[in-house]
Amino acid sequence: MAIELHLPRVLLISSVVFAFLHHDTVAQINRSGWTAWADSSESASANNSATNAIDGFLSSIWHTQFEPVSTPFPHNLTIDMKRIYNVSALRYTPRLDGCMNGNIGEYTLQWSMDGKSFYPPYPDADDVDDRDVSNFPDDSQDHDVYFATPVSARYLRINVYSEAGNRGSWASAAEINIFESGVPVTAPRESPQLSNQGGGPEGGDSHIGEVVGGLLGGIAAVLTLLLSVYFKCFRGRRRREA
Repeated sequence: MAIELHLPRVLLISSVVFAFLHHDTVAQINRSGWTAWADSSESASANNSATNAIDGFLSSIWHTQFEPVSTPFPHNLTIDMKRIYNVSALRYTPRLDGCMNGNIGEYTLQWSMDGKSFYPPYPDADDVDDRDVSNFPDDSQDHDVYFATPVSARYLRINVYSEAGNRGSWASAAEINIFESGVPVTAPRESPQLSNQGGGPEGGDSHIGEVVGGLLGGIAAVLTLLLSVYFKCFRGRRRREA
């Protein structure tokens, strides 16, 4: 479906410039060769293994065990990217088969260089502070999580503490995509501030660090002003010539 933008000329140009300044801020990482595992996966009634979350098919899902009994919270899904990346964002795609069972609600993210020591360290669910827990809504939209500061990681883990619709002790995902940043990172960072966004790095609302975002916003504002002055002068000259 084609989408047309009906915007004033100056606003449209400044938006294009702003998008250009954000280009390549984050890039989706190729998941070829990656592996994934989880604390629980349904295998008795369906093949809902953890690898389904990184296989590129929206029709396959990871789902925690529900037959013959459901496993209790918390759950976790760990992804091995096979080498270290400067991770800046994660995209969670819920299942799209018309059923919302297992949609992730409360969650935290952890990362690791070696697959043994994960940051920030959460020994168990009781040690997770409420301020560290984020929430996904109960829908079928893509949900992006941005790190205010990119982290150097080979492994990324999502810990799940509740189901978004409180229907059961399940967790599920159609796809998990991870994005890298061009900002060099050489060591694990402290827990970054995470931000949930409804858009995405590939066409939604871009979100990067507050300082960089503020700087780019200022540049876009200046360009908008300059272009506005230019077009006013241009129109004025055309009127005088007429």
